[in-house]
Amino acid sequence: MKVTGKIAGKSINEGNTNGNNWRRCTFEIDGKKYSTFDEKTINEVNIGDMVEMEIKQEGVYRNIVSANKVKAELTTANQVTSQDPNIWVQKDLRQARMSGLKNASTMIDVMSRIDQELLKKQIGEAGSIVIFAEDMAKEFIDFIYGDEEEYPKVDAEYQDY
Repeated sequence: MKVTGKIAGKSINEGNTNGNNWRRCTFEIDGKKYSTFDEKTINEVNIGDMVEMEIKQEGVYRNIVSANKVKAELTTANQVTSQDPNIWVQKDLRQARMSGLKNASTMIDVMSRIDQELLKKQIGEAGSIVIFAEDMAKEFIDFIYGDEEEYPKVDAEYQDY
């Protein structure tokens, strides 16, 4: 079984059985414990590392067969998956756009209650209420990021429109 996650805990126990010295390391990921006697894993994997481990369940024990550090981003509270960091830039832009559109629709609603003639004029100049809302949303986004040239850059592969 494969387990991927961030190392939250690390403890090392040492002992001697029948004249043989041993070191066992127990790692914690998402509240579960996994153990190994492998010196390479014990020395290279530390708290805070993102790892992908191959686990062999033996009774109540979860033994680490192999462990590799991975590049990863947190996607939910308990799930970790490898991703390109551009995904966070894309998410930030989407949230800014959604916030801008929500604020624009609120402004249009307020304008419709206060001055319908002004609203009709603004919509007429824009060409449609949708274009007017998009233009207003862009003004809100520009207020957050500055001009469009200053927006966070997203690789073309990750564009959402």
